[in-house]
Amino acid sequence: SVQDYFGCSWMDAKKLAPFSHLPILIIGGEEVIAQSGAIVRFCASLIPELMTAHSLYVAKADMIYSAAKDLAVINPIVNMVSGDQIEQKKADYFQVFPKNLTNLAAQLPDGKIDGK
Repeated sequence: SVQDYFGCSWMDAKKLAPFSHLPILIIGGEEVIAQSGAIVRFCASLIPELMTAHSLYVAKADMIYSAAKDLAVINPIVNMVSGDQIEQKKADYFQVFPKNLTNLAAQLPDGKIDGK
């Protein structure tokens, strides 16, 4: 936990964390990796069956990962905006969401998100 690693609350630990935000992965109690993409790629590298030496496949996996992260921009909207502003932000997000989801699905091997 943040408390265990930094010895203080998150509000106090923010200035000590790389880039001043979560997520972070603490390895062996000393090494810290920040940024979700770096954490995901590091964890995948620990399982050889998930990784390939073929750089095109790695790039395509990163492309899909980045596109999926783009879909998650609703989280800061929900957690950081309020009142009339949240309704406008949600409307803007959901106006482009179907197109973004369709674009992401087109990059999957069968062109479908749920196999249907």
